[in-house]
Amino acid sequence: MQEEKMVEQLARIAGALEELARASREGKRETFPPTTPLKEKVPSQSVTACAREGNLVCEGFLVPSLHDVQAYAATLGIPADTAEQFWNVYDGLGWRFKGEPIRKWRPLLKAWNNARKRFEARDAKEAERMTRVAHEIADKRTAHIDAKIEERERKREQAQPSRKGRKADNWIPPTENERKEFSYDD
Repeated sequence: MQEEKMVEQLARIAGALEELARASREGKRETFPPTTPLKEKVPSQSVTACAREGNLVCEGFLVPSLHDVQAYAATLGIPADTAEQFWNVYDGLGWRFKGEPIRKWRPLLKAWNNARKRFEARDAKEAERMTRVAHEIADKRTAHIDAKIEERERKREQAQPSRKGRKADNWIPPTENERKEFSYDD
C-alpha cells in the first residue's frame, strides 16, 4: 500500500517536472507568488545625511547635538574644543566607528580624550628630548671651539716664548729713529 502511494507521488512529481520543462521550452514562465525576504531590509539612507539633516535618530541611534557633547565633556573635565573636535569628526563619519553605527557615544568620548592626553604627553616628551639633544650639541660645539682656541694660544706661546713686552699680537717694535724721536731723555 505504501509503495503504491510512493509511486503515485513520484508520478505526480515527474509530471510537474515535465510541465515545467515544456513551459520553459515554449518560453512561458510560471509566475510564482512573491516570497518574503529572510531579513527585512531597511531602506538605506546615508547616516551622515541623516545626522546633518537634523533628524534625531539615525539607524536607531540618538544623535547627540554639539551642545550635548560639550555639556557631558564639561562634567568629565574635558576641554570644550576637544568635545567639539570629537563631534565634528564623528558627525563627518556619519556616527560610525570601524564601519559600524555608534550605539554609545559617551564611552567613545572618554576614549577620545584619553588618546588625546597620551598623544600630547608623547609629543611633549619628544619635544623635551629634542631640546635636550639640541643643548647637548650646542654644548659640545662650544667645548670644541673653546678647546681649539686654547690649543691655538698654547701653540702661539710655544712659538714665541717671550711675550712680556708686547702690547698686542699685531704690535711692531719701533725702529731706532722712532725711539730717538719719541724719547724724553735730554
